[in-house]
Amino acid sequence: MAGLGIGLALLMVQMISAVMRKAGLARQLAESKAVFEDLVSLIPGCVYQVVDRHDGKTDLKYLDSAVEEIVGLPVEKILKIHELNHLADLVHPDDRQAVVDGIRKAASTRMEWEQEFRIVRPDGKTKWVLSRLKPRELEDGSIYWTGLLLDMTDARQAESTLKAQADEHRAVFQAAPDPMVVYDTEGRVRYLNSAFTRVFGWTMEELVGRKIDYVPEQNLAETMEAIRELYANPSGFIEFESRRITKKGDIRDLAISAAMYRKPDGTAGGMVVNLRDISDQKRAQEERRRLEVRLRQAQKMETIGTLAGGIAHDFNNILAAVIGYAELSLKIIDKESQAYNNLLKIIEAGIRAKDLVHQILAFSRQSEPEMVPVRMAGLVKESLKLLRPTLPTSIEIDVHIGSQAKVLGDPAQLQQVIMNLCANAAQAMEERGGRLSISVFEQTLDDTSAVDGHGLAPGSYLTLMIEDQGVGIAPGVLDRIFDPFFTTKPPGKGTGMGLAVAHGIVTAHGGRITVESAPGRGSVFRVQLPVSSKEENNRRYEEDEVPTGHESILLVDDEPSLVEMTKTILEKLGYKVTAFDDSEEAWTAFRDRPWDFDLLISDMTMPKMMGDQLARLVLSLRPGLPVVILTGYSEKISPEKSRALGVRAVLYKPLTMKTLGTKVRRILDRSKGESIP
Repeated sequence: MAGLGIGLALLMVQMISAVMRKAGLARQLAESKAVFEDLVSLIPGCVYQVVDRHDGKTDLKYLDSAVEEIVGLPVEKILKIHELNHLADLVHPDDRQAVVDGIRKAASTRMEWEQEFRIVRPDGKTKWVLSRLKPRELEDGSIYWTGLLLDMTDARQAESTLKAQADEHRAVFQAAPDPMVVYDTEGRVRYLNSAFTRVFGWTMEELVGRKIDYVPEQNLAETMEAIRELYANPSGFIEFESRRITKKGDIRDLAISAAMYRKPDGTAGGMVVNLRDISDQKRAQEERRRLEVRLRQAQKMETIGTLAGGIAHDFNNILAAVIGYAELSLKIIDKESQAYNNLLKIIEAGIRAKDLVHQILAFSRQSEPEMVPVRMAGLVKESLKLLRPTLPTSIEIDVHIGSQAKVLGDPAQLQQVIMNLCANAAQAMEERGGRLSISVFEQTLDDTSAVDGHGLAPGSYLTLMIEDQGVGIAPGVLDRIFDPFFTTKPPGKGTGMGLAVAHGIVTAHGGRITVESAPGRGSVFRVQLPVSSKEENNRRYEEDEVPTGHESILLVDDEPSLVEMTKTILEKLGYKVTAFDDSEEAWTAFRDRPWDFDLLISDMTMPKMMGDQLARLVLSLRPGLPVVILTGYSEKISPEKSRALGVRAVLYKPLTMKTLGTKVRRILDRSKGESIP
C-alpha cells in the first residue's frame, strides 16, 4: 500500500507538473501573440499569413484588422471568402490576370512576389495597393506565405499630382519667350528651353551635362562675380546685364536674371537663368543717344548760325562803308599816286573779307553754295594760314603744289574739306608730333583707271593728298570713318561729323575721297575732283566805267553811314536820291507822294519795319514799282520769297560801285515799259 501511495503521489506530481508546464506554454504563447500583434500594429498596411497546403487547399492563418481600411470589408467576412479565386474578385478587372499569374509563378518558383495593382472596394472606390509575399516551405510540402498589403492610393495621387505639376512647369518653361537654362552647382546644363535653341542655336542634346562656353572674355569677370553674389545672397536671386555669344558667333546684349534652387536637404542645387535679349533695345538706345548728340550738334550749329548771321550783318555793313568810301576816294585821287594804289588794296581786301563772311555763312548754312571755278592751290594756302596758328609747334607743315588747275565748286565748302582733313591729321599727331604733308597735283584717268576709281568718269582730276605721321587707323575702324557721328575720339574731342561732312561735300562735287592707313603708320587721305576749264572769277578790283542815270530813288537803311555813302555813290552816278535811316519815316514819305520815285532800295534787317514789310506796303500802293533789297545774309529773305513779294533783286552787301550801278541801271531799263497813270 505504501508503494501504491508513493506511486500515486508521483503520478499526481507528474500530472501537476504537466499542467503547470502547459499553463506556462500557454502564457508564453499568449505573450508572444501580444508582442506579434504589437509589432504588426506598428507596420503601415496590413499583415497576413496564408498556407498553401500540400493537398491544394489554402488556409488564411492570420489577417491584420488594418485590412478593413484598405479593402472595405470586415475581417470576419474576408475570412469566409479567403479562397484565392474569391479574393481575386476584389482585384480590378484590368489588373486581375497579372496578379493571379504573379502569385502562381511565385508559388511554383518559391520566390518572393511583389506587385502593385488596383482593388475595387464594395463601396465602388478604387484603391492602389502594393502586395508583397514571402514564401517558406514546410516539412509536409506546404507553403507558408507571409504577406504585406500597403495602401498606395495617396502615394499614387501625390505622384500623379507631382507629375502634373512637373508637366505644367515644363510647359511653362518651354513656352517662355526668353531663353532659359537650368544649371547644376558645377555650371553644367541640366535643362534648356526651345527659346534658348532659337536664340543661341544649341539644342538640348548638344549641351545637357556640359558647360556652355558662350561668355565673351570681356564679360567673364562680371559673370563670375554675379554667380558668387547669387550663391551668397540670402534671397537667392540676382539681376544684371551682360553679353553672350551665339553658336554662329553673334554677340547678344542680355538682361540676365538668375535664381538659385535648393535640394531637399537645403543645400544649393544649382540655378535657373533667364536670358532676355535686349540687343534691339540697346541699338535703339544707342541710336537715340546718337540722335541726341546730333540734335545737340544741330542746336549748336543753329546757335553758331544765328551768331554768324548777326556778325555778318554788322560786318558787311562795315565792309560796305569801307569799300564804298574807298571807291568814292578813288574818284578824287590821282591814279598815279601811292594813295590811289593803297585804296585799291583796301577795296581788294574788303572784297576778300566779303568772301570770308560768305564762307562763314555757308558753314552755318545761311547762304547757298556758290559753284564757281576755284583754284585749289590758292584755297589750300588760304586754309593753312587759318589753320597754322591752331596747331602745336611739334607739327611741321610741308606743302607741295604741283598744279594750278581749277575745279568747279563752292569755295567755302571746299575749304571746309581742307580744314577738316588737316585738323583730323593734326589730332592724330598731337601727342608725338610729326609732319603734315599736303600735295596738290593733276591726274588723268582713262577707261581702266576710272574703273579703279570707283565710279569716276574718265578725264582730268585734281588730287588733294593729305598725309600725316599719326597713330593710324585700325582695320576694323577704317570702313566706318566716314559714317556720321562715328568717332574714336574721347568725349569733348570731336562729334564724329568732320569726315562725314568732308565725304558728303566731295561726293556732291562729283569727286571721291579715299583713305589708306595702318596702326602706327599714319594715314593718307586723297580727294579727287574733276578739273574745270571755266575761267576763275577775278577777285582783283578794277575801276571800270559805271552806267549812270537820272531817275529818282528812295533809299532806306538803318545805318546812317551807309545811307550817306550809298546816297553819295548814286548821286555821283546822276540819280536823284531821297534817303532815310528810319523805315517808318520812309514809308510815310512814300505814302504822301508815291509817284515821285522810280525805284526803292531798302535794307532788309531794320528796326521798326523790316525791308520786306516796307516792300509789301510800297507795292500795295504802287504795284510794279522796281524794288531792290539789300542784305548782309540770306536768312530773312530768299529768292523765292522775294519773287513772291514782287522784289526785282536781292543784293548782298558789301557792294562795289560797279555792281550797284550796273544792277540799278539794268532794273530801271527793264521797267521803262510800265505805264504811269
